[in-house]
Amino acid sequence: MFFTSLLISVCLLYTPYQIKTASYEIDAVVYGYSSTIDQTDLSPFCTASGQMVRDGIIACPRKYPFGAKFEIGGRIYDCQDRMNIRYENNESETFDIWFSDRQTAIEFGKQRLKIRIIKR
Repeated sequence: MFFTSLLISVCLLYTPYQIKTASYEIDAVVYGYSSTIDQTDLSPFCTASGQMVRDGIIACPRKYPFGAKFEIGGRIYDCQDRMNIRYENNESETFDIWFSDRQTAIEFGKQRLKIRIIKR
């Protein structure tokens, strides 16, 4: 019993999850997008992870897993969508924030922002 408790304690101290949850900031290019076929694909209301679009969804580079959390301007976003492959080799990382209507996405436009990566 003692050995089992000790082993569990050691595993909890050195779990890779702790390393992966460290937060850090990056500079990134962030666009607004909405659910129109010209901005997405033939299923504009379904994200790459299979979830339906909703407020707080962000499309992120493929190196981040679905469910990764990002803070932008004091708000937390959930990575459930993917950027188009053409953005993969840009010199700065690129993200898309989903908006419920096209006009709001257009008004957000393209911005260079600091993004805090909370959880990978």
